[in-house]
Amino acid sequence: LGMVGGVAAGLFMAFSDTYWSNTVEAEVYAPAMFLMVLALWLALRWQEVHGERGGDSILLVLVYVLFLGIGVHQTAFLAYFPLFWLFVVIVDRERLFDWRYWLVTLPLGIVIVISLAEPFMVVAGVLLVISFMGMEVGSKAYRQRWRFCFWFVLLALLGYTLQAFIPLRSALDPAIDENNPDNWERFMAYLERKQYGQTSMLEGMFRRKGSWLSQFGVHRRMGYWGFFRQGWAPVSWWPLVVGVGLLGMVVGWLRERRRWLFLMALMVLCSFVVVLWMNFSDGTRGVQLEVRDRDYFFTPTYVAFSLWMGLGVSGLLWLVLRYLKG
Repeated sequence: LGMVGGVAAGLFMAFSDTYWSNTVEAEVYAPAMFLMVLALWLALRWQEVHGERGGDSILLVLVYVLFLGIGVHQTAFLAYFPLFWLFVVIVDRERLFDWRYWLVTLPLGIVIVISLAEPFMVVAGVLLVISFMGMEVGSKAYRQRWRFCFWFVLLALLGYTLQAFIPLRSALDPAIDENNPDNWERFMAYLERKQYGQTSMLEGMFRRKGSWLSQFGVHRRMGYWGFFRQGWAPVSWWPLVVGVGLLGMVVGWLRERRRWLFLMALMVLCSFVVVLWMNFSDGTRGVQLEVRDRDYFFTPTYVAFSLWMGLGVSGLLWLVLRYLKG
C-alpha cells in the first residue's frame, strides 16, 4: 500500500496543473522542485538511520542540495526552515539544546531568505573559522559537534558557489544579459534582487498591494484558493481532491506525527507565508496588476499536498481491502 501511495503521489504532482505547465516550458520551477523533493527524501532517509555511524552525512548532503537549489530558484530553499528548524530537532532532541547547531543554522537561513548575498558570504566565513577552531579543542564528542558545524557551513558555501557562473557568463556579453552582472557591484545587486526595487520584501510585506480576498481567495492572477482548487482536476471536483488530501493528513498523523508536523509546516510556509511575503498586487492600490498568473510560486504547496493525496489513496485502499476481507 505504501508503494501504491508513493506512485499515486508522484502522479498527482506530475500531472497537477501548475507543475505540468512548468515542465513543458523553459522554466526553473520543475528542477527546483526536483531538488526540494530530493531534500525531503534525504531527510526521511536520515530519520531512518539517525544515530547510526555516518548518519549525519546525509544531513550534510541535504545542506548542499538546498544551497545548490538557490542557483536554480529560491523556492527550493524553502524546505530548509521546516527541515532544520523543526524536523531535525524533533527527531534528534539533543540538537534542540545544542547552541552550536543553532549558531550555524539560524544566521545562514536568515541572511539567505532576506536575499543578502554579501552578508551571507561574510557570516559563512566567520562561522567556518569558528567551527574550525572548535574542532581543535575539547573532548572527542565536543570536537565531533564542531566538525558537523564546519562541514555544514562549508557545504552550504560550496552549494552557493553555483552563483559564480553568473558573472562568468555575463562577461561574454550574451544576447540576453539582464542587469549585466559582470562586476562585483552589479553581481551583488543581481543576487540581492535589487532589480525588483530598493524596498526590502520584509518592509514591503507590511504595505499590502492587494486585498486579502484577492491574495488568498479567487483571483485570475494571484488567488491562492483559486489556483489550489483547480490544481489537480476540474474546479467542480475540488471537494473530491481536498477530501483525498484530508484523508491523507489523517493517515499521516496516525502513522508518524513527526513527519506530519514537518510536512504540514512546509505546506503552511509555502502557502500562507508565501502569500504574505510575496504580497502580489491586484491593481487596486496604486500598484500595477501582476503581469501574469503567479501560481508557480505555490508549487511547493502542490508538492506537499500531492504527498498527502498519495497517503489518502493508501488509506482508501486499506479501507477497501479491510471491507472486502470482512
